[in-house]
Amino acid sequence: FVFSIMIADAHFQSAHAQVGLLVLVGMLGQSQSALLRPGSESPRRETWRLWHLGIGFALLLLGGLNVLLGSAETDVGAKLLVPLLMVIMMWAVLFGWREHMHTHAKKTQAGLN
Repeated sequence: FVFSIMIADAHFQSAHAQVGLLVLVGMLGQSQSALLRPGSESPRRETWRLWHLGIGFALLLLGGLNVLLGSAETDVGAKLLVPLLMVIMMWAVLFGWREHMHTHAKKTQAGLN
């Protein structure tokens, strides 16, 4: 990866490559953010969770945008790719919302018991 950056200056001139690099660095940051996660009883835990969730959703959207950018650069399958990507992103948002509601319900139930 580092070698490809060093020798392929022209490759990173496209928006697709730049967004791809941003998504890659963001994903690496997301995985490393576990080291910064406060303990479960910490008052900062909810702030960290929201930050982590927000960055994750932003990376998901940027990844989808990057697929569109790549297909626009090559004109290969763009007509099929856009609707497919929209369906995938809608499913991701719906499952994310479902998980959020499930977690919220667990917290509410734990508070009532």
